[in-house]
Amino acid sequence: MKYLTKRNLSVIIAVILSMLLSIILIITYVFRVTQINPATTCKTINNVSIYSEDNNNNRVKGAQKYKLPYTYVCNKNEAEATVEFNINKNEDDFLFFGTIYCPLRIYADDEIIYDYGLINRFPKIFVDPPTNFESIKIPDRFKGKTNIKMVYEKPKTRDAIRVYAPVVGDKNAINAKLFTDDGPSFIYALCFFFLGIMLFFASFAIIHLSPKAEALVWTGVFLVAAGTWQLCENTLVTYFVQMPEFLYIFDFLSFYMLLIPLSEDMQVFINDKESPFLNVAVIVNVTSYIISLLLFVTNVCPLHQQLPYFHALLIMTLILITINITYKAFRFNNRRAKTFFFPFLILLIFTLFELLRYRVNSSYHISSFFQLGIMLFMSFLIIYSTIHVRSLINAVVKNTELKQQLKYQSTIIQANKAKMDLLISHDDEIRKQRHDIRHHLRTIDEMIKSGMETEASNYIQDIADSMPANTSINYCDNTIVNSTISYYISHAQEKGIKTKAKIVVPNSNPNISDVDLCIIFGNLLENAIDACKHLENIPKIISINAQVSGEMLFIYMDNTYDNEIKIIDNVYQSTKHDGAGTGLTSIESTAQAHEGSAKFTTKNNHFISEVCVRL
Repeated sequence: MKYLTKRNLSVIIAVILSMLLSIILIITYVFRVTQINPATTCKTINNVSIYSEDNNNNRVKGAQKYKLPYTYVCNKNEAEATVEFNINKNEDDFLFFGTIYCPLRIYADDEIIYDYGLINRFPKIFVDPPTNFESIKIPDRFKGKTNIKMVYEKPKTRDAIRVYAPVVGDKNAINAKLFTDDGPSFIYALCFFFLGIMLFFASFAIIHLSPKAEALVWTGVFLVAAGTWQLCENTLVTYFVQMPEFLYIFDFLSFYMLLIPLSEDMQVFINDKESPFLNVAVIVNVTSYIISLLLFVTNVCPLHQQLPYFHALLIMTLILITINITYKAFRFNNRRAKTFFFPFLILLIFTLFELLRYRVNSSYHISSFFQLGIMLFMSFLIIYSTIHVRSLINAVVKNTELKQQLKYQSTIIQANKAKMDLLISHDDEIRKQRHDIRHHLRTIDEMIKSGMETEASNYIQDIADSMPANTSINYCDNTIVNSTISYYISHAQEKGIKTKAKIVVPNSNPNISDVDLCIIFGNLLENAIDACKHLENIPKIISINAQVSGEMLFIYMDNTYDNEIKIIDNVYQSTKHDGAGTGLTSIESTAQAHEGSAKFTTKNNHFISEVCVRL
């Protein structure tokens, strides 16, 4: 897309809104289809007994009552923890459960019905099995009161076992409960993900027009990374996708890269590419990300064990960015920095709360507060990006208009220069003729006295023929518009193009400037000359007529052409570059800005332009 028109912008916005609406409708549909009263068809098991054993199956800790969810911390002698509870098993009952980095075995009445994360189940880079949420059907041979034991093996990379409350009941009821609990965050994450993709690709439509559009690229990357992270953190996604290895990798890698586009974004948004704070933040985060990936693929350190470092890096980066924004906002009165001050402060506060919660609960998840802070910040970023896009488009449009005005002001200057050169040459010729007039008059007087009236008449005619002719043509009363029209018609005649012009343009017009009129006439004639100058088998003709009716100026122009005309979505495409024709687009926008219109049609190798504007 060479030029971002209002039509193209409308298409982009329509696509984004359609995608969002589609996502919401799909989620709403799935939610309603699966919505069964969870309270009557499934049961969450919150009260359980937990005991632990060593590698020789000797009990280390006896059974104690716990309320789930709970983080069970193992000592060095404990090899596994068993969660035990009884259920009243009904027909077609399912058991929903989750495990975080722990191999898991499930028994019903001491008979194993499920295992997860045992040896060779995952590639060697996974020291412990990745997080997974799943449901299994309890075999029909178990009926009535059934004892369930969930045996969590102690992970190799940590001492804590996070035990989530299992759910027993109808499969659809379990699905409905998951949608109720995790559906909203899933929808938010999906919306942010697709918005990021849309913004990322839409930014390339205008990035070549304005370097400031780079901020939209980084905003798109940030939204995609944040959306991916939140999707991979979502229990609903883990449950339905059932690809724990990939979700584990995308979860941590997307979280670890969040601060890279965020730091780059701030550099562009607040126009601070030279900031040492932001440059250090970018370098440290990129280096950490690369090292993290290398440590993982070489089986030196799992991604989740690197989390404490990235927690510290997260806080340090946010503090650096906040300090830099504060400094720019209040030291240099940077308006954009002031705009981002409070959103970043809120994100920093929510992050501190989240890390405090993480330390207290010893859970690997960084969610709740931080996700809420990220969502609030992303919502602000989307709103600001929308405003930024609009300002960029307005700046591009204004810049294009200024270029058009400068172009035709230059044309006017050239036309006036040519007229001045003509006047100077006429003046020199007249001065010369005046110098010789006395000699001519004496000669004529002698001829008359000698009775040579015929010779005297011929001599006078010769003098008259040698006087310079006035070759300047006035096409209309408006001197500035006349200069533009004269310039292009003269240029057309030099190309061997037959021209016909009948133009009425008043000298004073309260509703439209002379420059805008020059833009319309100049673009019409320039396009016509380009279409005619290479014609061989078709006459080269340009005919332009402009008349005033009331307060409206009506322009009709007809020129011959033989090039192939490309029309996409009722918009004529340029023959010089990809995209819409700049001249026709400029004519149309200028006419619409002055309560008028522009229409372009073709018929039998004739290109017809009809334009009207309010004078």
